[in-house]
Amino acid sequence: MAYAKVACCPHISLIFCANALSKLINYVMNHQRISGFHFIKGGAMISHFMFADDLLIMGRAKAQELHWLTLILKSYSKISG
Repeated sequence: MAYAKVACCPHISLIFCANALSKLINYVMNHQRISGFHFIKGGAMISHFMFADDLLIMGRAKAQELHWLTLILKSYSKISG
């Protein structure tokens, strides 16, 4: 059985990859592998900001967090091409 290739806008795949990266960061933060940042005491925990082609990740300067962030970014590199 032959499958037809479907042409896809590269911007759409970038959005899906960025969404996957955001979900992966949230997952790791929710499982307490990395920490985020509180702007207001008792407020929501923020782990990252994503802009058009920029990413700001916040956490503590600990070897364990660096290890998890490295794994996340390597995974993102593989899925985004």
